[in-house]
Amino acid sequence: MKLRILDKNNNELFVKQGLKIDCTYESEYSAGDKIYISANNCYFFKIQLDSALKETVVYAPSGSFEYRIPTEVLERIYEEGAFAGTEHRIRVSEATDEEAYGERNISLNPYDLQGQKRCYPHAYANYVTRGEPCFFERNAIDGVLENKGHGNFPYHSWAGGARDDLEYYVDFGTEVEVEKLVFYLRADFPHDTYWKNIDIEFSDGEIVTANFEGVADGQEVVLKA
Repeated sequence: MKLRILDKNNNELFVKQGLKIDCTYESEYSAGDKIYISANNCYFFKIQLDSALKETVVYAPSGSFEYRIPTEVLERIYEEGAFAGTEHRIRVSEATDEEAYGERNISLNPYDLQGQKRCYPHAYANYVTRGEPCFFERNAIDGVLENKGHGNFPYHSWAGGARDDLEYYVDFGTEVEVEKLVFYLRADFPHDTYWKNIDIEFSDGEIVTANFEGVADGQEVVLKA
């Protein structure tokens, strides 16, 4: 397994190799820097690319992926201090079978990037309110559950405005088994309204309707076995 940090011109700033990587990059990130991870015969990676973000398991069908360091306006959807300073602990390893295939939140990916489809799960939609990062699709799968406000971290969310043609997708890059879904609706009442119901369509063609209440708690949709 190999981890590289590259600048905007793809010059190598840092490199680390091993079966399991747990390292500290001792330098400030600059605009355009990215973390590039690759491995032979490894497709499920357990990663934590910054101490401020959750650890998760991602699927990379090509055996490699990159993560662009968020800067400027994109910093607003991450916890203050994320990717800042001169000490950055990075942990990467091959996920065990239990970590990859065991029961878990398979939609969790705080490292998802808009427009990138090399690392899964990946979220996208047919519309984002004003194209603002605080409403990007990835905000709904990053594991941050604070939903009694709106705007920058920790109240970032996916938002598409009051449209009747909204479509939101979570692409896992491979076949998955799903037992239940849990939805956290934005609950900045009375500012917010909320979806009363949605249709959930799976890649096998099955459609399930979910009915919601105007509450901040997670609302479960349990699927039939």
